[in-house]
Amino acid sequence: MRVALAILLASIFVSTEISAQSTVIPPQIETAFLGMWRATDSTSGIEAVRIVKIDPLHWTAQVWGRCQPKGCDWGSQPFRVLQQAGRGPGFRAVAVWPLRDGSGNRFLTFRFDGSDLMVDHYAVSRGSLAYYDADSRLKKER
Repeated sequence: MRVALAILLASIFVSTEISAQSTVIPPQIETAFLGMWRATDSTSGIEAVRIVKIDPLHWTAQVWGRCQPKGCDWGSQPFRVLQQAGRGPGFRAVAVWPLRDGSGNRFLTFRFDGSDLMVDHYAVSRGSLAYYDADSRLKKER
């Protein structure tokens, strides 16, 4: 299932950039996603995520991967809310970063488990799943 999702993501985004939202995001989704999030588990591949609203149709996500001695800043990329139905678990989003060697992309999917932000990280290189890190759990800073 997870490999199939990675392949689906790769096929969707291989030749397409994530663009602006097509509609303004409702306030309850803004409240849910926006802010600084930190990993709750030191084994997670994702250390932190900052989600920012630039304007009503443009959001970005900045990610820090878990590197030593401090987190690796991946920079900011467009953040797209994909699913706006439901409450909490119904909100889903995605952001994409190019791999450093230019061979593919990192796809991060975002969803909620209660008030925690869950992040799945897929790295697709040369058309194959090269890396997968499931269920990084992040808590919002207050």
